[in-house]
Amino acid sequence: MISDWVFQIALLIVGILGSGAIWHFLSQREFHSALWVGFSGAVLLLLVVALYIRNDLIRRETSAKASTTTNTASVAPFSAGVRSAMIYDGEGPLSLYMVGYDSMYGKTASPVFYLMHIRIVNQQDIPATIEAYSVAVSANETGPWENLMPIPLLSSDLYALGILTSGVGRLAVPRGAYRLGTPMRPEDMTHAALLNPQPKLESELLGREIQPHKTIGGWAAFDLRNRSVRTVRNYFRITLRDSANRSVVSIAPTPRRQQQDSETDTQVGFIDRAGPVVDISQFHVRYYSDPY
Repeated sequence: MISDWVFQIALLIVGILGSGAIWHFLSQREFHSALWVGFSGAVLLLLVVALYIRNDLIRRETSAKASTTTNTASVAPFSAGVRSAMIYDGEGPLSLYMVGYDSMYGKTASPVFYLMHIRIVNQQDIPATIEAYSVAVSANETGPWENLMPIPLLSSDLYALGILTSGVGRLAVPRGAYRLGTPMRPEDMTHAALLNPQPKLESELLGREIQPHKTIGGWAAFDLRNRSVRTVRNYFRITLRDSANRSVVSIAPTPRRQQQDSETDTQVGFIDRAGPVVDISQFHVRYYSDPY
């Protein structure tokens, strides 16, 4: 883009050629020189006008790009929320949902305090990979926040305790928060149904890109670190970190359905029964986040 002072000098030259120089040659009856001076002034004037128009187009293009960049920057790369959550706030280490895994104690079982179906949206125009995520809960939108301890569902088995009937089936979980306030009894561990939540959030994120403006979702399990406060909180804070090492925080209210809601949820989460009822009463019971 050409500086404005160049246009000012060029217009000054045009003024000199178009007035003083032409009248000088006319007064000297040098008509041929006056004609060339006039022609040169006209050409220079047209050049100044063309360059001025070019500068104006460049300014508009730069302004449009800046506006686009500002609008793009104002939209977060990702957004996340909780579609449904089953929350255990009862007493004791036995919840309806337990995970089984191998530990230094041998076969081990731990209660699941939060079993959630989380959805993540890539709001960018390019594919993106989530490297890590974390979830925290709070009674207030501004905190203080308590970080939940993730329980990997890919390396552990999910059970439902107290299931007396065998067979296969599928549980559809609509949007909402479901309080599990009744603690399970030790004898309920003799009737544990193996479950397969579909899909697991870990499997949806593992080695996969989220395509532009697409949504992925899946189940995730968590332990509660501070078990002295077992209440259903009002807000979730989901922190995502992508492969470019950018962190995005989404704060979402706990999903709650009202009795007067008349809509049918078409995006329910599914949990399948994956096997027969088994006895896990010999498993060592511990909280997942407790140190060994």
